[in-house]
Amino acid sequence: MKYRWKLLILFLLISIVPVIGLRSFGMHNVHLMADALKDTVREARRQEAVNRLHMVISEYARTLESVREQVEMALFSQAFEVERSLAEVLSAGEGAPQETHPAPGPRDFVLHRGAPADFSRPCFIVAPGVTPFRIREGKRRLQTVGPVYEAISRHLGEIVLWQFSALQCGLCVVYPCHRPRQADFDPRQQPWYRSAFREKLSYWTMPYRDAFTGHWVMAVSIPLRGPDHAVVGVTSLVVPLDTVIEMASTVTGLPEGTVVLIATLENDSRSGRVGATVLVARRFLADGRWGEMDVGPQDHWLAAPDDGQSRVVLQDMAIRASRVRQLPFRGQVCFWAYGPLPGQGTDFVFIVPRDKMLGSGSRVIDSITRRVRRVSYFTFAFLVVMIILAFLLAVRFSRTVTRPLEALVAASRRLAQGDFDARVDIDSRDEFGDMARVFNQVGPRLKAHAQMRRDLEIAREIQQSLLPEGPPRVPGLDVAGKILYSDETGGDLFDFLCEGEIRPDQLCVVVGDVSGHGIPAAILMATVRSALRVRANSSESLATIVADINRYFMRDVGRSGQFMTLFLARIVRRESHLQWVRAGHEPALLYDPSDDSMEILKGRGMPLGVQADAEFEECHRDFRPGQVLVIGTDGIAETRSPEGVYFGRERMQEVIRSNAHRSSAEIVDAMFTAATAFRGEGPQEDDLTLVVVKVLKHLSP
Repeated sequence: MKYRWKLLILFLLISIVPVIGLRSFGMHNVHLMADALKDTVREARRQEAVNRLHMVISEYARTLESVREQVEMALFSQAFEVERSLAEVLSAGEGAPQETHPAPGPRDFVLHRGAPADFSRPCFIVAPGVTPFRIREGKRRLQTVGPVYEAISRHLGEIVLWQFSALQCGLCVVYPCHRPRQADFDPRQQPWYRSAFREKLSYWTMPYRDAFTGHWVMAVSIPLRGPDHAVVGVTSLVVPLDTVIEMASTVTGLPEGTVVLIATLENDSRSGRVGATVLVARRFLADGRWGEMDVGPQDHWLAAPDDGQSRVVLQDMAIRASRVRQLPFRGQVCFWAYGPLPGQGTDFVFIVPRDKMLGSGSRVIDSITRRVRRVSYFTFAFLVVMIILAFLLAVRFSRTVTRPLEALVAASRRLAQGDFDARVDIDSRDEFGDMARVFNQVGPRLKAHAQMRRDLEIAREIQQSLLPEGPPRVPGLDVAGKILYSDETGGDLFDFLCEGEIRPDQLCVVVGDVSGHGIPAAILMATVRSALRVRANSSESLATIVADINRYFMRDVGRSGQFMTLFLARIVRRESHLQWVRAGHEPALLYDPSDDSMEILKGRGMPLGVQADAEFEECHRDFRPGQVLVIGTDGIAETRSPEGVYFGRERMQEVIRSNAHRSSAEIVDAMFTAATAFRGEGPQEDDLTLVVVKVLKHLSP
């Protein structure tokens, strides 16, 4: 009996020690792999949340870009109609005595002094101190543009709050008709007027309080020009910030409780530091609507602690960068996704609670934790009740747990090394099976993304091949051109046509800019380039060629809302003559070193794709030896510094003057170098295109 107990004790010792050791070893490995899997799940869910938010701000940015293009197209049309209506009176002289006209009818504008509010039609506002005699003829001419305002309002709906057209003489048209809050309201002192009048080009203002409603708005304005191209006024469209936030309703994937803010950069008068002030705030409700949200001082970065995270956000806003960062908001850890609005120094911000964004990832982690804890309890119970059975069950269970985890880890390593065909074969209905199915969906998506990147690279190579291989060899002319794209593909175009072919004494230069970026813009650019190459060698006038190209372009773009600006020039070498047509494009510059004169080559014409029957003006002048012709896109003049300042035409002219003695290629490189240095570390927002033609000697053969 004594030996029996000894043998039993020995057997128990032999059985217990290996079981305990194996259980401890197995559970240790289970915990290690479970922790690794938890970290992988957390990181995967966090990265998925960040990617989703990047898609959200990209989708919202595309919506804003589409709205911005619609508003600017409407503004171009509005400016065109107003300039056409004012052409006669401006050429005759503002304020000149005119014949008496009958009183306005019931649908005519109302002179807005003490008149009741009327939202069904436009009306006039007269600045303080302006006599009716000075604005009588302008009022009569502007009566004809009422249907234009109504058509734009019907097309844009709630996107536009007000439509203005203000003249230097103090006369202003507003649609819909409404009375300003201030009795001494002067439209010439409004932000939308001053900014466009100062910059002499299309301009988006920073947010400001609307003088009519008191709400926060932004305005886009464009100068009105007379027959002599002098600025005589400004026309503008005002966009309410409330409507900008409501556009976020089109964005999918936002959880309940998401906060959307519109903030603008400004200086704190007390500390002198740059901060951001929240102008408008909304919260996403459970029923899919956007509700009002009170914004207190604690939600303004100026009142927040001076920590590194806040400074990084402000720096991103200053350079107009789109980012997704993890920051606290009202005591809760949240994801912040933000990006720029058209107005300078203004950004939209999506604030999403991290827990709601991560969603089911926390449930998977909790499930893994419960599973591991259950394994520990069961093995301990089996060890106490039955040593041998506990040993067998522990080993088997350990294998059951470790094999799926090891398979997931091994497949994850293959995926990290670039093997997108890595798969996990776990045919179970538990959490491991769910993880395997989720993992098996990641590889194809990453592979599709990589293929898309390769396709974009191929598209870029194809587009590069469409550009001229080098400058044309034209006796007496030094020609150079260059494009710097802001994306893989772009919509800018330059080409040298008709040299050395049917008319050897001619050289045609074309520079164009399709709205938007990416593959659609590149396709439209290639279409227009092909049509120009076919028509450029004809003996027709440039205006006729551009008008035909416009009709082709209209058939291609349809109702997509895209448009294209174009500058087409023809140099007749034998006659030392220059012809050009400008279709809504940035004016060219002609510099003559002999008298240090800089001429801006303008010309009337709408962008291609706006109106099928549009007419274009063909302009002519001499092109003498020593003169330098510079044609570019608006991407150079509109290059912004980190502080939001435009590069502008004045700096372009300074670069041309200081490099006029150099070759055309060197002038192009100097312009790109100056614009890149001016932009600093900020992103390139638009394509940069420049063509330089320099006369080296007399053009006659």
